[in-house]
Amino acid sequence: MSLIPSHERPDGDPLRPIQRFCEVVTYCATLGIYAYGVDGPKVCLALPYCEDILGDADRQWINTGAITTLIDSACGSAILHALPQYEAIATLDLRVDYLRPAPAGGEMRCWAWCHRITSNVAFAQSEVYVEGIDEPVATSSASFMRLKPQKREAG
Repeated sequence: MSLIPSHERPDGDPLRPIQRFCEVVTYCATLGIYAYGVDGPKVCLALPYCEDILGDADRQWINTGAITTLIDSACGSAILHALPQYEAIATLDLRVDYLRPAPAGGEMRCWAWCHRITSNVAFAQSEVYVEGIDEPVATSSASFMRLKPQKREAG
């Protein structure tokens, strides 16, 4: 995967590397997750509504697995956006607090931001909203391992 950190792009388009992430990560592409926006250090990914993501068709609620996928992808994108250069990362821990059921019909948007980077781990938080609803349906805290390239010994 070839991503260029948002702040190093010669064209200055911070959405392009985030959208590329959404296109090359299979589960993002399958669900139709796309880069919705960037506001300073915050990244927003969106999940368009479709009946395939219903978890409870009778009550018209979105499946929490689809929401978790959106959150994990947005937090990872926020960390990649914050790093000084691209590097591979992997989710270590993802805590999601579901505050209320997510009703069907509206696009879901997850705003995520990286709030701390150490030499080995990066931390992110997020809030998920459904289009047309002002209160978040979920919040999260996540940590990601930084997978720096290993130096090879000569010989």
